[in-house]
Amino acid sequence: TPSESSQDPIGLAQQIRLHWNIGPGPLVNLCQTLEHHGVVICESEFKTTMLDGFFIGGDVAMIFVNKDLLTDRYLFTIAHELGHLLMHSVWNETNEAEANTFAAELLMPADDIANDFSQSRITLERLAELKPKWNVSMQALLYRAGALGYLSDSQKRRLWTEMGKLGYRKREPLTLDLKAQKPQLMSSLIQAGLLKHDGDLNKLAKELVVSKADLISIYSLDEESPTPKKAPVYSGNITGGALLLKESKIVAGLLSAGMDEFEVRREILDDNLFQNNSPATSRKYLNLIFQRFYFLNNEQVGFVYKGDTELASMTLFYAILKSNLLVIDFLYEVIADKLQRFDKTLSRQEWMIFLDEKSTVDDSICEWSEKSKAKVGQVVYRILFEAGYLSDTRDSEIICPLIPFELEASLKSINEDKFLHLMELRYQL
Repeated sequence: TPSESSQDPIGLAQQIRLHWNIGPGPLVNLCQTLEHHGVVICESEFKTTMLDGFFIGGDVAMIFVNKDLLTDRYLFTIAHELGHLLMHSVWNETNEAEANTFAAELLMPADDIANDFSQSRITLERLAELKPKWNVSMQALLYRAGALGYLSDSQKRRLWTEMGKLGYRKREPLTLDLKAQKPQLMSSLIQAGLLKHDGDLNKLAKELVVSKADLISIYSLDEESPTPKKAPVYSGNITGGALLLKESKIVAGLLSAGMDEFEVRREILDDNLFQNNSPATSRKYLNLIFQRFYFLNNEQVGFVYKGDTELASMTLFYAILKSNLLVIDFLYEVIADKLQRFDKTLSRQEWMIFLDEKSTVDDSICEWSEKSKAKVGQVVYRILFEAGYLSDTRDSEIICPLIPFELEASLKSINEDKFLHLMELRYQL
């Protein structure tokens, strides 16, 4: 391991890459590399957005990282904390800047990334191209380009302003989300410890010199079944809007005209094409629409743009099903099941009953407030109403809509018969 006496973050990052035999270019798997060299990475439920990670030094080097972070920020946090681990034993006002510099050089070495920054003009589109190559965020690339002198102050201000206007400082395009990298060593160590103590968390906590409560919280364990908690099965990320038919048609039209996502976002926000009072609302709708369009091919985007209300709505409903398992299970396990039993009535209470049942499959639902559960249910019922499955948004009658023949043919051509049958409310899929 490089000497801790070296406080030059750039030199130290270069030493690490040399000593760990990391070749030139992007660091392919940061988690695997650190674990191979004895650094234990632990995903934890911090239950706050104010803390990304922290480290613990000593005989065993450990980095704790917020498991809810997106992959780009998750990886940069690990590199940042590695910098702290190697350089900082006491707090200093320069620590954070040094750790960021270390992380930037470790993940984006100045010599290796030079060609990518110099061979073409640096735009948001260029940063988007480089993100999957270097496994860092567009924002980290923008900081790096500025720090290395490839951008003037005015260019940096313009790009940061544009990124903020498009909403990318809070959430970069979903289509650019990086593939997750998950640590394995901590899970193996916990499993070995549980096996040693016959699953007794009290004994394991005593050996690790932590309280049982901290052991459960920090290592994301389940008290009744002491294994690391599984990732949530369901997501309530549909509360930003229902079908958004009008807005989706606008986006589909611009995409069909040959614009890319960046150009679409600029056009809509600059000209307020959604006619919202708040740019934040437009950005929220855009994020939701592009999340859904990710699952549509060009023909289906055309259905949204040129199709009548029935075809466009049903195509959007298909995209929602592709992106949200909670809606799939409600449609199949509640609505299709009721039709099978010749019961066409659906009350709002049945949504809450459904969620209670699903909480046995996904523990994270238990953490949703009653208000959140009701809000997600309100949006789901609105989606079902707008797609033609319900006669009302509250206590209503279930309707079995006809699938437009264009969408039916499109789904069959890409072997999506399962989704077609689901949308037709066939109980046996």
